[in-house]
Amino acid sequence: MKTIVNLISIVILIIAFSACKPTCDPIVVEPCGEEVIPNSENCGMSVVTHYSEDGYVAKIYDTRFNSSAPIGADWGPTISVFQPINWTKMGIGQVFGIAIDKEENVYLAASDVYSDYGMSSTNPFPGQIYIGKKANSWTATPLVNLPNTGGVLNGIGNIAYDQWNNQLFATNLEDGKIYRIELPSLTITTFDPWMPYTPSIGMVSLGEQVWGVGVNKEGDDVKVYFPRIFNGRREIYSVKLDASGAFPTGVNPEVVEITGVPGIQEKITDLAFSTDHNEMLVSERGNPHEALDMSYTRTSAGWVYNKRYYVGAYTNIGENSAGGVDFAYIEKDGNRTDACDELFWATGNYMQVGANLIYGMEGIHYSGNQPTGGLSGNDKTDLFIDFDGVYKNVPPYGKGTIGDVEVFDCTECKDPCSLNDFPKK
Repeated sequence: MKTIVNLISIVILIIAFSACKPTCDPIVVEPCGEEVIPNSENCGMSVVTHYSEDGYVAKIYDTRFNSSAPIGADWGPTISVFQPINWTKMGIGQVFGIAIDKEENVYLAASDVYSDYGMSSTNPFPGQIYIGKKANSWTATPLVNLPNTGGVLNGIGNIAYDQWNNQLFATNLEDGKIYRIELPSLTITTFDPWMPYTPSIGMVSLGEQVWGVGVNKEGDDVKVYFPRIFNGRREIYSVKLDASGAFPTGVNPEVVEITGVPGIQEKITDLAFSTDHNEMLVSERGNPHEALDMSYTRTSAGWVYNKRYYVGAYTNIGENSAGGVDFAYIEKDGNRTDACDELFWATGNYMQVGANLIYGMEGIHYSGNQPTGGLSGNDKTDLFIDFDGVYKNVPPYGKGTIGDVEVFDCTECKDPCSLNDFPKK
């Protein structure tokens, strides 16, 4: 009897691996891919922020089923979009940073970043972070108000959710500190990575500023990542949290993870990490036509530069980043069953498809893309969503008005050929 059972098991295994043969055999084109395990029907949707003079300042795009998206054309006219009732200038003011927690609540952070190209914030609370609870259709209410006096470019640099300790991290441009906000207690502690803060009015000097922030788990360690641009150096640091999720004590616990980050802008505004924790996206913001998106890979020797990506079309060099990036997945045939983290969304300016100029975001293959033009230019291979459907650089929309993007996470990804799971939550 035992022999028969073993025989049956072997046959089942042979059948299972035969089903995966397309991926294991490089001669066959169709891959098995990686199975995305949804934690809810919302996983894969994208929250975006943007400037508005009198209307919505953030919205949620249904980017889940991207196989239906027109490649090399604007998906905007046909994609479903949800605009929570008070995500408006009158409701919450101008916002940039976005975070999404494990309950799919959305956090939005006050910002004056749009003044880097002539727009200004009218947010009366420049240190405010809002929460939009999923159970309340994401209607925003104040969460915490960090000490901030406002002014040009001032506010919250960005925010990030720590899924392993259920807490939020926010960078405050007023004092150069990173704020740890425990949930749901809202207990706040701070970490000042550079010189001690001397109280003053307005944003701290360039060398003290912390804009982007991200959280990654590496083995048993949870690390908070953040950039610094100072004296010609462009670096990304990390600080390892203790077992309770708190900031470490001691002198200078921050560690340089990456040096020589490409680019010339003074703001690295967003960091994003892959499901397996080994890939990092980095986005800078500043001159709308000289800002980069790039990626790094984590190896046993540390983070290694991977490549830069071509966002938009201006002068065909693709340096049109608006400062927001996040990983997504490639969906196929109506099922979320293909390629975890092999697609990412990047916010950008002057993305050209045909005669239209797109100001919004671009869906890019993580493996890379090419400059606009030619048979394999990004205008032929990538996905695009224009945020207002105008297709021109016309105030109050267009250049400088595009903000951040954050994608609702899925629970895990599974490779059906190797049978390896990569848990995300």
